[in-house]
Amino acid sequence: MPIAGSEYALEVDTVIPAIAQELEDGSWKPALSPAEGLKVEGGRIVIDEAGLTTREGVFAGGDVATPFGTVAHAVGSGKRAALAIDEYLRGEELSGFPPLDETVHALPRDIDPSIVRFEDLNLAYFDELERTEQPQKSVEERVRGFKEVNLGFSEEEAQAEAERCFSCGTCNLCDTCFTFCPDVAIARLVSPPYPMSLARLNGAGYEVNYDYCKGCGVCAEECPRFAISIQEEIRWKK
Repeated sequence: MPIAGSEYALEVDTVIPAIAQELEDGSWKPALSPAEGLKVEGGRIVIDEAGLTTREGVFAGGDVATPFGTVAHAVGSGKRAALAIDEYLRGEELSGFPPLDETVHALPRDIDPSIVRFEDLNLAYFDELERTEQPQKSVEERVRGFKEVNLGFSEEEAQAEAERCFSCGTCNLCDTCFTFCPDVAIARLVSPPYPMSLARLNGAGYEVNYDYCKGCGVCAEECPRFAISIQEEIRWKK
C-alpha cells in the first residue's frame, strides 16, 4: 500500500531491474517484420514442445511463451531452443523433447528409479570426516565490489572433500560380500589390487553362483553402499 510522503531519492551508480516480466502485446511484432503466422493466446506466444511457434522457422521461449516465470525454466527454455534450432537447420525432425509443463530439462534424462537413501548405507564401514569449509571474502571486502565471494578450494581441499563421498549404490569392489558370504557363493572375477577403471564397471568384478546361494541376504545387509539388492524369485507366471 502506498504511504504518502514516504518516497525518497537514492543516488546509485547502476540499476539492475529484477522484476516480473510479461508480454507487452504489440511491442515484439516489429522485430519479426511481419509477425503474421504467430498465434498468441492468453498474452503468450503459442509454442510446441520444441519451442517452435506457429510460424515456420520462428522459435520462442521464456516468459514470452511460457507461464512459469522462473530462472530455471528460462535457462531450460533457452537450451531447448538452441537444440531445436540446431535440429531445424540440419533438416532433422524436431522430436524427443519432454513436455514443457513437466520438466525444465531440454532433453529427457535416464534416471535410475532405485534411489539409495542415507539409512540404506552401512555406516559401520565409513569413518566420519568433517566437511571442508570453503573460504569466503570478509564482509568488508564484499561491499566494495561484485567479485566472487566464495574463494573456492585448493586442490588438496577439493580432494579431501571428494573423499567424503559414499559412492551410494556403486560397487567399488570392496570384497565385503565376498568375505561375508556363508556359502562361498560369490566369486571374484579378477584379483586385487583392482584398477580404477574396473571399479567404474559397478560390480563387474564378482559373480554369484545361484546353485549355492540360498538367499540369506547377508551380502546385501553388509554391503556398505547398498550396491546389492535382493528380489523374491518368481517361479510361476500366469
